[in-house]
Amino acid sequence: KAFHPAAGGDRLAHAGAVRAARRDARRSDAACYLLGEHDFSAFRAQGCQAGHAVRTIHRLEVDREEDRVSIEIEANAFLYHMVRNIAGVLMAIGRGIAAPVWARQVLEARRRAQAGVTAPASGLYLTAVHYPPARGIPSPGATTFSRGGRAILPR
Repeated sequence: KAFHPAAGGDRLAHAGAVRAARRDARRSDAACYLLGEHDFSAFRAQGCQAGHAVRTIHRLEVDREEDRVSIEIEANAFLYHMVRNIAGVLMAIGRGIAAPVWARQVLEARRRAQAGVTAPASGLYLTAVHYPPARGIPSPGATTFSRGGRAILPR
């Protein structure tokens, strides 16, 4: 029999794509639990100086860009390390370390120790800040109050 590495490689590539799609679906399912207004105490760093941890996430999307995972979050405000801690939870869920419902359990526990690892700051950047018109701070095209952040992490 002849050995055709390309044929085997195609099957491996397909299996890898299926696993990546499952990881992406797990992350997206988990992200749904974090949408809306919640107490994000479990996602704040110990040194956070915010007066309260109630924040509203308007949009949380998890996408794949080739070999990277992109997590985009739009919220009314962020806590210290909130995006990094959310990214850490979503990445752990994507790896199968926990079920998607773990995101809700961490949120409800309101204890940082429940949230696991903080994602590294590398690859994290702020894409836009929009203020309400009443503040008098110009924001081209902004009509609502939101802050956007994006983390691109290796899978």
